[in-house]
Amino acid sequence: MFFIKSVVVYQSAPVKQLIFSIFYVNLCIMKKIIIIFIGCLLMVSCKKKKVLKNIDFRTEMVQFVSEISAYAKSKNPNFLIIPQNGESLATESGYLDVVDGLGREDLSFGYDGDGKETSSNDKNEMVKYLDMFVSAGKTVLTTDYVFSNSEDTPDYSDAAIRIAKAYSFSTGKGYIPYATVRNLNYITINPGYEPDIDLINSFSDVTEFLYYLQPKEGETKESYINSIAATDFDCVIMDYSFDGIDEFTPTQISTIKSGLNNGNGGLTLAYMSIGEAENYRFYWESEWASKGGRIKSKAPDWLYKEDPNWKGNFYVLYWKQEWKNIIFTYLDRIIAQGFDGVYLDIIDAFEVYEDVMGQ
Repeated sequence: MFFIKSVVVYQSAPVKQLIFSIFYVNLCIMKKIIIIFIGCLLMVSCKKKKVLKNIDFRTEMVQFVSEISAYAKSKNPNFLIIPQNGESLATESGYLDVVDGLGREDLSFGYDGDGKETSSNDKNEMVKYLDMFVSAGKTVLTTDYVFSNSEDTPDYSDAAIRIAKAYSFSTGKGYIPYATVRNLNYITINPGYEPDIDLINSFSDVTEFLYYLQPKEGETKESYINSIAATDFDCVIMDYSFDGIDEFTPTQISTIKSGLNNGNGGLTLAYMSIGEAENYRFYWESEWASKGGRIKSKAPDWLYKEDPNWKGNFYVLYWKQEWKNIIFTYLDRIIAQGFDGVYLDIIDAFEVYEDVMGQ
């Protein structure tokens, strides 16, 4: 027995040593891979920070909006420039002079989640700047996501009190309220807050608005147009296209404008993101990013990174001239369609870059 045991031990020792050696080598390789991977991440992070160095993000956004306003109004002096969010830019020199109003999401509900009430601290911070727009004679539109579901059909079972709070607060401050679902794919007419029939001669006459960016699943382009035109809202914020690609014709936009307010007519604002690029727009090239959102080597230098909250949307270095030129081309299309103005989104991209740089 002793002999057999000794033989087994003698034979197993090299095997154990071999296994240990293999494990050790693999461990070393894994360590090197991890170190290289972390190094690559740090290099990418440093590279991304490098392109942001010495940029005054707020000043650059104000400059961009100013250029958009000047470009659009050179073609149509009455063209409206309405930024969404980023209201703290009101303190920046000249900003209030180049915009015709402001849109603000999540003022009373939605900032911390759909159907959730915005904290008093966050709300007061927004109001501080919104009031500056009102004092400057600018119309302020507020959109509250009062429904706990973000899908296409609002769930009114527990939303009545939230709707009342949102409308009461905004109207009390001189803002124009609207409450709907986050997906913005439903014509929400809240009970007790139905739009009145008005005569609209300018944006300052607007007392209610519709924010409706995308059709419900299965809806046709014709029914989408007719459903908007049949409402009594004074103003509608919509996309310039039916599905991101299929652009509306001037005749179709005219049908919507003339149909609003029971046929008395209204205003149309085209949604346009200027702080992010969207991978379903006419300007997008598939070689710029992978399906998983990774920026490829062939991407333009103004493409920064994918928005983690909105797949297919990519933050841009909005101060780069090449991106600005794309937006001017975008504007040309919108103006040619007959829209009354643009509703500029991701204005608050400057906050993203300030966070990256620790400002």
